[in-house]
Amino acid sequence: MMRGIVSTFRASGSVSQAIQLALVATPLVIALLTSDNALLDSLNQMLIWAALALSWNILGGYARQISVGHVAFYGIGAYTSTLLALNFGISPWLGMLAGGALAALIGALLGSATLRLRGPFFTMATIAFAEVVRILAVNWRSVTRGAEGLAIDSTPNLPGFVFGQARSYVLVTWGLMAVLFAVSKYLDHSKTGLRLRAVRDNEDAARALGIHTFSLRISVLAVSAFFTAICGTFYAQYLLLIDPDSVLGVDASLQMALMAVVGGIGSAIGPVLGTYLLVPFGQVLRAQLGSQLAGLHLVIYGLGLVLVLYKLPNGIWPAIEAALKRRGRASRQRSGLPEEDAR
Repeated sequence: MMRGIVSTFRASGSVSQAIQLALVATPLVIALLTSDNALLDSLNQMLIWAALALSWNILGGYARQISVGHVAFYGIGAYTSTLLALNFGISPWLGMLAGGALAALIGALLGSATLRLRGPFFTMATIAFAEVVRILAVNWRSVTRGAEGLAIDSTPNLPGFVFGQARSYVLVTWGLMAVLFAVSKYLDHSKTGLRLRAVRDNEDAARALGIHTFSLRISVLAVSAFFTAICGTFYAQYLLLIDPDSVLGVDASLQMALMAVVGGIGSAIGPVLGTYLLVPFGQVLRAQLGSQLAGLHLVIYGLGLVLVLYKLPNGIWPAIEAALKRRGRASRQRSGLPEEDAR
């Protein structure tokens, strides 16, 4: 009987759900148990990247529209909230919503012009858009101060989104990541998510079934842009200094996409898992090898990514889920349960 219960438990996906919840909760538990500022700083950076990867995954994973210009929305969020705070005294808690709304509007306009493009043409269009935003930030010195950047008052102030303790930043950023994880789980099981998967797998067939594919993808791009901009505000309020290189460099877009791909795009936990692995891996390599041969840590980092993607082309989480399913089938066979009992 016990074997049958275990088999049903595994087959229902409860093991998978428990692992996902444990992964999401781990940074929160660590933050509550430690007072090491260096560890808390690393946790906060990891959580910001996890939130960015989840934001990118809404478009790149569920809709399979590969954007390499998402950093533009990141920068829009960071600059909007910062400029509103510096020039008009508006709290970044409100400014980040304004930045998110602006990014969503721009994302919808961008999508209306580019989402009819297929394959690499859409990706190239997003790169061009990000570069235009970066050039604007560099040259519009009267507003952005160009390469000099914008500094934020570091005096601890809750309405000003500035905390005196690193743990407070971690807790707030964890909340953002948890919200994005919940949004992704919604897309996993909702009708909207099913429509997105239909469009992703066969757009012509989805359109024949009555799905408004173009408007659906515009909506997804707007939602993805909104959350990416929110992440920009969190970054600005944590670093207290923004400039075009830090919030508008195209390498940030590549990084958030890479984390989602390594973990497993199109799933809620994939971007989180990919971030948990890549951010600490990069930090350790930089700390151990950064002062040695120039670029050696980047070479090893790249080789590690190539090896992972060669062995697990669909990402790490799909491989874990496949292993769980194999164990579930093996348990059912040993207990003599028919396959349909697991459904």
